Amino acid sequence: MNYITFILNIVIVKELSVSILFIEYSDQPEGTLNQHEPKTAMRILLVIFFSLLTAGAAAPDLNVIFIVKPDPINAYERILMAVFHVECNGNLKAYNQLEEAKGPLQIRPIRLLDYNLRTGNKYLLDDCYDFNISKKIFMYYALKTGYPNYEVIAKNWNGSGKMTSDYWEKIKLEL
Repeated sequence: MNYITFILNIVIVKELSVSILFIEYSDQPEGTLNQHEPKTAMRILLVIFFSLLTAGAAAPDLNVIFIVKPDPINAYERILMAVFHVECNGNLKAYNQLEEAKGPLQIRPIRLLDYNLRTGNKYLLDDCYDFNISKKIFMYYALKTGYPNYEVIAKNWNGSGKMTSDYWEKIKLEL
């Protein structure tokens, strides 16, 4: 007569069920030994262990779809940063006394007046030291020109005359 003792433990870890099975198998009554007993018991143990292991190996039931929103591409970022580097060389508090231009994008009083009239904003020249406000003003004019006219955007930002060609050459080096 065969004597089999099963000890079954089920452990739950973070919604994953793991079964651990301990088997004692014997052809002989308790207290007597058989030379094939360890091999047979090990085979049965391995078969049952791997059967239980693969039975619980199904993918978790997830009813979720992950959609990652990509960051938007700003086509004007390159020209904005090029103008920023040429105009103030990274100095957010830049001031050009000759032109009375202020801020990182060197906004002149006439440009700010035009912007305020067109948009209904009431920015002061000192507000142009704020990079976000300067960027907003620059983007207003850049969007009016349109992508990918970087040369026209840069020349319009700078003004008019021979100096705009020199200005464009400096911008190209930053692009």
